[in-house]
Amino acid sequence: MKCRNCGFVYDNEDVCPICATPAEKPPVQNAAPFTGYVSPQAPLQKAAQNRTPNELPKHPKPEEPPKKSKKLMVILVCAVCTLSACVLYNTVSSIVLQAVQFDKNQKRDKTIDRVTKVANELLDIYDAHQALGILKSIDNINIDKIKEKYGLGGKSSEDKSGSEIKELSDGAAHKVGEAYQFGSGTVSLKTAAVLNASANFDAEKQQVALTVALTNTTNEEKTYDGIKLEFDDSDFDAENFLYCESSRALSEDSLALKPGETFTAVFCYNMPKAEAQYKCNLSVLATGDGYIAKTAYNLDTKEIK
Repeated sequence: MKCRNCGFVYDNEDVCPICATPAEKPPVQNAAPFTGYVSPQAPLQKAAQNRTPNELPKHPKPEEPPKKSKKLMVILVCAVCTLSACVLYNTVSSIVLQAVQFDKNQKRDKTIDRVTKVANELLDIYDAHQALGILKSIDNINIDKIKEKYGLGGKSSEDKSGSEIKELSDGAAHKVGEAYQFGSGTVSLKTAAVLNASANFDAEKQQVALTVALTNTTNEEKTYDGIKLEFDDSDFDAENFLYCESSRALSEDSLALKPGETFTAVFCYNMPKAEAQYKCNLSVLATGDGYIAKTAYNLDTKEIK
């Protein structure tokens, strides 16, 4: 430091060592503004200093959460409704199926009971020989009983009335339409025609109607006990026979025909459409006159129209 009076230079002292002139102090400079870290509470503190005593501090409003998209809500509601509908549908379907199955079981049981009753009634009818007088519907055991009843054994014998039962046969195999003349009439396989082009939904088979005619060719009324048609192949006959219908019912297991009168019966079978040949046996039982008449027919499926 230099004295302003004598010009002596000295260190930092209050007065000059030589002339005791007070040392001249340098002017005080204002400090530069502070630009460093500012506390986040400084604005609030400054605002608190400047506000009036009655003014309440204002707190910042909390941020509102973002609103959910309406589209997303609609999708969620639709998904829940769809899931509920599926669950309800499956539940209702299960209940309905159980009810239907229960109803089917009841119907099946009732049907079985009805079929059993009908079968028992038919067996009773067959045992009494009431099947329209046509022996086709009687099984082998019943036929044996009939043979025993009327003495139709291997040899000619006598029935309960003492009349002799003979077997009449021409030993020939006729064509469809030809008649066989026996003791008291004629019998013939008149026609073989397609009744239905399909047989039980089987495209390879068709329903065929075989029409048999029995005519009284005498001058007096004749009584016949029945007429029978069957295939020579017993397995084919048992598997494919459907039913038989006749032009009139029998009275007391017998058929009375006036002179010239004809009795007609139709035997329905399932038969193949492919070309095949079969043999049919036709017989008439007349115990009043003491005979059973038998003949045969050749049947070609290609001739059935």
